[in-house]
Order: sequence, then C-alpha cells, then structure tokens
Amino acid sequence: FFEYQDYYKLSDIAYFRAGDTSLFEERFTVEWKPENLPDWLTITTVTALNARYLDATNSTTNSFQIFNYWDLTVYTDGHYKFQNGWDNPIEAGVDSTARSQHWEGGIGNILDISAFKKLTLTVGARYDWVDGEVHNYAGLRNSGNSLAPTTPSFARGSQHAGSLTSASLSYKVLPNIIPYVTYATPKTIVPGSTGGLSSGQINDQILTGTKLKEAGVKGEFLQGKLFASYSIYEQYRTAFVQSLNGGNGDFQQTRSRGHEVEVRWVPTRRFNLAVAMDWLRRDNDPPAPGYTPAPGETVGLDP
Repeated sequence: FFEYQDYYKLSDIAYFRAGDTSLFEERFTVEWKPENLPDWLTITTVTALNARYLDATNSTTNSFQIFNYWDLTVYTDGHYKFQNGWDNPIEAGVDSTARSQHWEGGIGNILDISAFKKLTLTVGARYDWVDGEVHNYAGLRNSGNSLAPTTPSFARGSQHAGSLTSASLSYKVLPNIIPYVTYATPKTIVPGSTGGLSSGQINDQILTGTKLKEAGVKGEFLQGKLFASYSIYEQYRTAFVQSLNGGNGDFQQTRSRGHEVEVRWVPTRRFNLAVAMDWLRRDNDPPAPGYTPAPGETVGLDP
C-alpha cells in the first residue's frame, strides 16, 4: 500500500497549515488449521508480518494570529485581511516546520479455539518495533509582545514491546444467546494530525498502552433477522498531549466506563434498521487543562 498527500489550509485569522505525507506499508498473512483433530474441536491461527514507513512534513503559523473581536455596531465585511505564512511567507513567516520519519515493524498472531460448538476462546498477541526521528527546523515563537526565533532541534529514538491485543471467551448458553468477556492490553502509536511523531514522543514513549475490560451478551432472533447486544466496559487509553508552552508535552491517561445497547433488524436484503444507545463517563488523569470565559470588564479590559 502506498499513499501520498500534499495539502494546505488557510484561515482569515492568519493561521495556516501545510505539509506533505508519504506512506508505504507491506503486510504478509498466513492462516492455517491443524488437521486430525477430534470432531468437537476446531483450531484456527492467523499469523501476520507487517512493515510500515511514514515520512511527514508539517508547517504551521500561529504567532501571527491576532485574536480581536469586531465592534458589532460598526459594519465589517466579515474578513480580517491578516497576512498568512502561505501567501506572504516573508511578511508573516512560518512558526514551525517539523519533519517526522519512522519505521514500524511487527509480528502478530491470533489463535481461535472452539470446543463442542459452544465454547470459544480467542487470543491475540503482537510484538512491535518502531524507530523514528524528528527534525524541528528554525521558526518563530511569541515572547512577550514580540516574536523570537526558535532553535532547531533533532530527536531520534526507538522502542519495542510485546502486548496482548485481545483475549475473549464466549459460551453459547442457548442456540441464539452468547455471553462473552474480553480483556486486552495492546500497544499502539498515537500519531499527530499528519500521522507523524513529535519530539516529545521520541524522547519519552512512542508505543503507548491501552487496556480494555468488557463483558456482554449477544442474541439472534426471528430466524436471524433480529440482532441484539448489550455490553458493559471499562477502558484505559494513553494519549500524547503536546505542550502549549513549547515543551515536549505529556501523556494523559483517559479512563472510560460505560454501557452500550444495540438492536438491529434486517427483515429483507434491501432494508435494515439499527438503534444504538450509549452511557459513558470519561475521566482524565491528570485532569485536562481548561479555561472559563469571563467578561472583559472582570479582567480589567475595555469591553
């Protein structure tokens, strides 16, 4: 698989983003089933090798954004007319340009065991390796009421880790009713908007962890035309949060707990109707930074 993107985004408030991304991936999969097993036992295993390369360059301008509100009693045409770094690279400049290059490689296996056509165990595991580097080129930053140049930097690092991508056990208590439990702790890369890495990830963690615990029941009715499911789950996910103050950023743990119900009706091959409901609570650790809007006169500004 190969893909190339070249893009840019402009805004009236002097913001722009531009970049290009190249991606190449190769995957090789083998599926096999052991022979000469008892009639009550079925085993299937799938093994996959993959290699992936991504080269992403991203340029942005934020320093020239002037956050000002119009006086709504005076007519405006709805455009700020500020210069931006894409159309006016000399006058407006570019805040930051970064190039990320990284290789990913891994091997994984999924083992599926069914006994007596009722009990099913599925286990998946992977071993991942990643090697990457990030070039941050000279740019600009806000320093007080003026613009100051930034220093170029370079970061390189690698990481490898094994993980349990899934472990699920189900038992068919009735021909059409199957309860199940699932547990998983996969390792993954949390990419930026360009798909690339940041210096903070290279210097800290590239492969971040997640954890999922889930239990539920699935049912099939009306001769396979009505499906219903219910699940309760708890999920931990690690996300990379880029620092707003020019630092390397930090990792934030998100804990989600919830319930999910889904009903799907397929009376004919040409029509289906699905209804889903979710109840979810999500907590961030550490808490996500926030802000409270306040009237201008409260903070001493001319309203």
